[in-house]
Amino acid sequence: MAQGVVDDPDSNAYEKAFASLLAGNAASAMGDDAAALVHFKNALAANGLDNNNHYTVMFNLAVVEYGQEQYQAALDTLDRFESETKVEKPEADTLRGAALLSLERFDEAAAVYEKRLEKDPNDKNALMNAASAYQQAGQDEKAVALLARAQSSGMFTTPNEYRALYVTYINSDLDDEALKVIDDGLAKGIIQPNPQLAKDYMVLAQKAYYDGNAAQAIALYKRAAPIAADGEAALNLAKLYYEAGRKAEAAAAAQQALDKGVKAPDEARKLLGGG
Repeated sequence: MAQGVVDDPDSNAYEKAFASLLAGNAASAMGDDAAALVHFKNALAANGLDNNNHYTVMFNLAVVEYGQEQYQAALDTLDRFESETKVEKPEADTLRGAALLSLERFDEAAAVYEKRLEKDPNDKNALMNAASAYQQAGQDEKAVALLARAQSSGMFTTPNEYRALYVTYINSDLDDEALKVIDDGLAKGIIQPNPQLAKDYMVLAQKAYYDGNAAQAIALYKRAAPIAADGEAALNLAKLYYEAGRKAEAAAAAQQALDKGVKAPDEARKLLGGG
């Protein structure tokens, strides 16, 4: 019906634009973003809408362009939106940052999110997005600073938010800080012992071992073994116990490894036998 109004030579600019707006909304509601893109562009081209609807169409077009992976087009539409409205809309900043990230323009994306944080320091989404942008830009120090601020302010409410910080610490060889973050999350009940945490403990254990800190490696494998999906952490623990001359503990850990399943059961059986 809307297309019929658009095609009618007797309809005026407002009628064509409003019909295209309705058609775009209908297409979007049906998940047909390709059609929505065409209709929203037609609505703008007709140039007959009142200001509010005109700007709504423009923003919706940017959203659809982003969804269609037309990231530069989305940025161009957002430029026009902000130029014509003279307002800074948080949703527009979020969309701009996402488009810049998709184009791998990480520094620009971080700047957009930092600008949001200047206006609202408690905007967790902006903070997490800025940290992500810095990480992808290889600027881990800036990412850590933001994430540490979020943790100290009590912003973290999910395991992934905690993990974003402690993995960044691990990548920056700040393993003690990573453990403090994990312990904080566990104490608050936000991080739960699970196979993913076991893998992270194993990474820390391996780093400790190669740094010559066998005692720390043992402590971390002991944390990992009970919550791991398999017996690999327990097998590594058994090996370290054996190296330390703690054969009874090595045998117990080897049995735990066999019970949970390992890729090399013969290694575990050898340790179980004490040789």
